[in-house]
Order: sequence, then structure tokens, then C-alpha cells
Amino acid sequence: MALHFAARREHWARSIQPGLAAGSFVVCDRFFDSTLAYQVAGQGAPRQVWADLRAATLGDVAPDLTLLLDIPVEQGLERANRRGEINRYDQLGLAFHRRIRDSFLAQAAAEPGRFAVVDASAPLAAVSQAIIATCRARLGLP
Repeated sequence: MALHFAARREHWARSIQPGLAAGSFVVCDRFFDSTLAYQVAGQGAPRQVWADLRAATLGDVAPDLTLLLDIPVEQGLERANRRGEINRYDQLGLAFHRRIRDSFLAQAAAEPGRFAVVDASAPLAAVSQAIIATCRARLGLP
């Protein structure tokens, strides 16, 4: 978990913070929410360790908007298998992935002002449109 946070800190310092300082929108595919879901909920690491590492590496930094692309576990794993992009996490079984999904959904419920849940089981065009509409509405974009 410490290595994940070290990578997130470096990503913040080298890419995200400079982009924001330049007035750009920054899109990131994973951040501390993923560490909470995968390492704490999924693998059983202590939540306090996660909180301490987050505080030490990122302080109170948090995304303005977190898009949770939600899909039933079985369907998500089926898609990964079809793409042939199986990684070590994908091999950890249904119970592991259910814990991760539950963690992400709990995080979204706890912070509805930051999270937006998008139904990723829909066809690609519908998911794309939902993402665009959500970003426009939540970030005040035309």
C-alpha cells in the first residue's frame, strides 16, 4: 500500500498539480479511492494505515469529481476476459471483486458531492454520453 501511495504522490506532484496550476482539467484513472477499495476492502489492509498514508502523502488533496463506472462483478470480469487484459487482481475471484465494488459504492454513498455513479453495464455509447453529461453538469462545462 505504501508503494501505491508513493506512486500517487509522485503522480500528484509531477502531473496533476502542475496541470491544475496551469488551469487545465486533469483526468486520472485511479487515485486514493482505488487504494481504499483494493488494498483495504479487497485485501484486508488496515483502514487506519490507508488513512495515515493518505494524510502523509496527499494531505487533504481530493478530486473535484470522481466518476465511478459501476458494473456487476461478473459482467466486468467477462469484459476483461474478452479483451485478454487479465492482471493479477482479475485472478483473485468473485468475492474479492465484490468487496471492491461494495467499497466503491460505499465511498460514493458517503461522498455524493464528489462521486457520480455511471452505469457501465450499458453500451459504450450510452456510457460515454453519461460521462460527458455528468462532467458538464458537475464541472459547469458547456
